[in-house]
Amino acid sequence: MGRLATIKTLAGFDFTFQPSLDRDRIFTLAQLGFVDRHEAVHFLGPPGTGKSHLATALGVEAVKAGKSVYFTTLADLIGSLARSEREGRLQERIRFFCRPSLLIVDEIGYLPVVQGGGNLFFQLVNARYERGAMILTSNRGFAEWGDVFGDPVVATALLDRLLHHAVVVQIEGSSYRLRQHAELMPEHVRSKALIAPPAFTCFFSLAMRSRSVWINWSCACNVAVKFPSYAEVDAREAVGLRYACSSKTAVSRSTTMLPSGLCVR
Repeated sequence: MGRLATIKTLAGFDFTFQPSLDRDRIFTLAQLGFVDRHEAVHFLGPPGTGKSHLATALGVEAVKAGKSVYFTTLADLIGSLARSEREGRLQERIRFFCRPSLLIVDEIGYLPVVQGGGNLFFQLVNARYERGAMILTSNRGFAEWGDVFGDPVVATALLDRLLHHAVVVQIEGSSYRLRQHAELMPEHVRSKALIAPPAFTCFFSLAMRSRSVWINWSCACNVAVKFPSYAEVDAREAVGLRYACSSKTAVSRSTTMLPSGLCVR
């Protein structure tokens, strides 16, 4: 396991502090079916909500099961790829990062991505696509990834691969690290809002298995969108769809019809 500062376990995670999380769903992921199917798992949420803890804990479970795991932050990963490119060893480095059964990329969106870094990350993601599993954590909604990587085209290509065969776990809640000092924090930091993409740009992550459909919709108004039936957590297919809302009323909390008959609730 690469450069894990601390070992985190599922037994050490306080699910009572983050009630929005489905404990059974997380423990289903711990059975590692997503690794065998070469899928991607996304943990999205504000800082301190347990994204890195859960990603590391799943990595620990994979190591216990005899699978190879590599953990890195996005900044360190892109830095490594950029150095290899300058030294003429980029393809060799990409092959190195393709070897682990599970690659964990932490802290997407926390630090600026260097120029050209998005393209380097895409080359790695493309090389691992349908060949190796990944876990990614981010404090930014998918609609913001164009800003994160400094290139909307590269971000779209990344999401096209990272949301196909994917599980998206959105964590709502306050920071666990700040739990003892919550009264000292500004209200917007203490709030339990979902990650909100800007300018009413909505991103649909569709996971489908058999007849079950699960939809996770991150938008500026924090509206949850679901079909009547809830999907299996280890959904085999995922499709990303963008829908640019034309006005605030288009994403109000009242029932609103969207493309393909989707319904806001």
